[in-house]
Amino acid sequence: MKKLLAMAITILLVLSLTHRAHAKGWEYQKSGTNANLNDVFFINQEVGWAVGDNGTILFTKDGGEKWVDLSASAEMYLPQLVPYRPFCSFKAVQFVSLREGWVAGKVELPVMELETTSPFPMEFGIILHTEDGGESWKIQYPWDKYLEQDIFPAPALTGINDIFFLTPTTGWAVGDGFAVLETKNGGKTWKELPIEFSVIPEFRISLMSTKWISPLVGWVVGYEYDMNAQKERIGFIARTRDGGESWDKDVHPNNLPQLNDIEIKVPWHSITDCINCFRLPAWSVGYNGTILHLTEYGWKYQHFPWPLCMPIPDFYATGFVDDKHGWIVGFREKYLNPTEEPNPLMMTIFHTSDGGENWQVSPFGDKGKLNGIALAGATDAWAVGDKGVIIHYQNSPPEICRAWAEPQLVEAGQEVEFFVSVKDFDGPDDIEKVTVDMKLIGGDVVELEREFEDIGDRRCVLYKATAEIPALAPYGLHLLPVEVVDKDGAKAKGVIEVFVVTCFVKIEDTWAKPNPVRQGSRVLLAAKVRLLCPKGVVDEASLPEGKEIKIDKVRVDITELLGVDCGPDMDCRIIADMEDPDGDGVYTCLVKEVTGSPGTYELPVWATDTLGHIDKSVIKVGIIHAGCLFDSEPDGDVDGVDLAVFAERYQSMINPLALREFAAEYGHDDCFER
Repeated sequence: MKKLLAMAITILLVLSLTHRAHAKGWEYQKSGTNANLNDVFFINQEVGWAVGDNGTILFTKDGGEKWVDLSASAEMYLPQLVPYRPFCSFKAVQFVSLREGWVAGKVELPVMELETTSPFPMEFGIILHTEDGGESWKIQYPWDKYLEQDIFPAPALTGINDIFFLTPTTGWAVGDGFAVLETKNGGKTWKELPIEFSVIPEFRISLMSTKWISPLVGWVVGYEYDMNAQKERIGFIARTRDGGESWDKDVHPNNLPQLNDIEIKVPWHSITDCINCFRLPAWSVGYNGTILHLTEYGWKYQHFPWPLCMPIPDFYATGFVDDKHGWIVGFREKYLNPTEEPNPLMMTIFHTSDGGENWQVSPFGDKGKLNGIALAGATDAWAVGDKGVIIHYQNSPPEICRAWAEPQLVEAGQEVEFFVSVKDFDGPDDIEKVTVDMKLIGGDVVELEREFEDIGDRRCVLYKATAEIPALAPYGLHLLPVEVVDKDGAKAKGVIEVFVVTCFVKIEDTWAKPNPVRQGSRVLLAAKVRLLCPKGVVDEASLPEGKEIKIDKVRVDITELLGVDCGPDMDCRIIADMEDPDGDGVYTCLVKEVTGSPGTYELPVWATDTLGHIDKSVIKVGIIHAGCLFDSEPDGDVDGVDLAVFAERYQSMINPLALREFAAEYGHDDCFER
């Protein structure tokens, strides 16, 4: 009895969600056609295209408020090469700009007498290209390629199910047959790359979807079948690492049903290899409720709650906003044991906000069959299906009303309270997460908890968290990033200002003596270093255990002074420790012999404290030739100071040669120019 009650509750839950479908989210749009729609693509929240059977191409520039039929523009440009109209079914569409895009599908010619149809095949894949948003089209595959040849070889693909462009010039198309089509010039030419996994002649493959993350690395999904038992389909996922020259099946569960779509959410332009491909956010969907997710151990099933008394849904397409928020569309039969024929089909939509760890059936379940989905950010989604169905999902993004910290002036190691006031027109329950990122000051990402209505703005809900400012946080004003995410992945961003007061090491002054210094002589390098504590009193309790605040090390790079040929990032750099023998904060280093070439140098110097803070500066030093022998400072001239030094060194005055040389230099002020 309890099991029956639980099952009844589950069914009621699903039905109640369906009943509430139109209150928030998915709504019908008027397509103006009764043709089955197979795919949809939006380049932004306003401009999109949908394609389907009977050569249907639809266009909108207002988010689907009005759909315009462009089918005639495509038909106009189909070559009239046979004495009857070709029957074309478009399966895929993609645009790379507001004007340039492709549609792909299948042409099925009516059965005619051989002499009236030769040399044309009965079925073949087709790709159309537009450069004006769909006002006009040009056939790229197979017409241009095969009509130029005296002998008409059949196209490798009897139908095209998906097309994908990584860039405006580099793209691929897949379908029914032992080939993947590749173009590197925007579709002007298509190369047929062979793909095959069985040596049994009766085995065939159909590729339903493809995604690429670089010109070398891509995936295809689909199914294999025996021509003698075409209903027995075995799904698979295959990957290439060499641009399609070779393909290997990925590790995935055995006896998969037909797979229809694959989605990979990565920054495609930044991926050049496949070393960490198992870490990519990737999903594949198919028949019998199949949802697969890519892990480091291969593709694994993801599960969802479903009443045992309801037929398992078949999934046709999936789309993700990011690595967490995604959709799946398809259909299910209405009755497990139907009493009417045919068994009605019901639209099925699933949603996840945690990368598929949990899938929920979306509140929409009208009669029909959904075949494709397109997302425009986290605020808009469109799904298309049979009989001209187009439905639109609109999500209101969250807004940050205000964000602040108490106190705003805070000492390192002290607790602070973060407040973020959030507004969401879909209701406060639509907010998934509110965070403050403290990584800029050495902390973690802090998740805030929902508190109560914001008294300052009753349209908003207040979120709050208490966190500790890291003891190693740098001194000064910091703008900590704030992020609000709703359950559809829409985000609002802001900042919280925090002024951190802490002790830190500071290089106040640097100098060299003498400066400039003669080649072959010695020079004293010096730096005035202090530990500044603006808060006045050092709070030992706020420090990490076993730590004390003091200057740890002061170092200087003397590579240039010694004339060593060594690049800035090489291990041959000569680093010297500076010491403070008098405890007055003046750190010095004596270089006994300067052997570098004449010139002006900026020697890097840096100081660290025991909390890990670091400050950097330079010591400017000039190196000169020994222009005057008796310029003891050296300051560029030989004067009374140098006379005193000379007298001290030559007290007996018994060296006439030295006396004559000193007399010759005395009074000169051009020592540096010699």
